[in-house]
Amino acid sequence: MSDSPQIRDILAYIDARERELGEQTGQLRSSNEELTARLGELDAESENLRDTRKTLLAILRLAPVEEAPCLDVPDHPAYVAHPHRRRPSDAGPRPVRGIRSADPPEEHRRHAPGRGSAVRAD
Repeated sequence: MSDSPQIRDILAYIDARERELGEQTGQLRSSNEELTARLGELDAESENLRDTRKTLLAILRLAPVEEAPCLDVPDHPAYVAHPHRRRPSDAGPRPVRGIRSADPPEEHRRHAPGRGSAVRAD
């Protein structure tokens, strides 16, 4: 190959242009990835909106449901609304208080007065 200054200038131009094209290609690929991600987000949001529209239109097409007439609730403490329960049936069984067993548990029998607690005189 001859040492032609024109060919060297053309080769230098080609090298410079390849570097420029490589940088531009990298920038476009990066932008393309960002735009693709954004496009996916917009597609998902559009799909959610379509589903919401379909659901709301289906609700509008449903026939209105007539509510059963409310029965009069007796004025009784068992029917009063409490913050910890919603209806009287949620209360469950009430604990029985004041009933004691005829025989106390073993640990109480050992320390009960009059049962071996007297001090022996040696």
